[in-house]
Amino acid sequence: GASAEDKAAAKEKLDKIMANRKFMLTKVHDIVGNVLTAANGNVDNNEVNHIFNDNIVLKETECYFAVVDDFHDKCFNLGMNDYALRMVNTFVNLCHRGYDVQLIKDAIDAVCDHPSVFDIY
Repeated sequence: GASAEDKAAAKEKLDKIMANRKFMLTKVHDIVGNVLTAANGNVDNNEVNHIFNDNIVLKETECYFAVVDDFHDKCFNLGMNDYALRMVNTFVNLCHRGYDVQLIKDAIDAVCDHPSVFDIY
């Protein structure tokens, strides 16, 4: 079986992935909160719920690609993070719900002040 060292290393790796995922989720929540506050003056939980959970067909492609490019450059490398790809649905919904692309990009710039993160999986 696996040695104690192997188990410890595997646990450490998993802990790091989970911590990074939580970090990413927090960042995306902060971006959404930032956008809602700028647009509406408050953060409505019902609206947040829609933004995170609605599954709709992407129609607002211009907004979406501009925002996702910014997220990829400033926040998380989408090509290296499967988990980050699950987050992009949030941007589909922000664009679909009519939030201004510049507002969303400004929120990403404000929230993502960390170095780009790669290994989240």
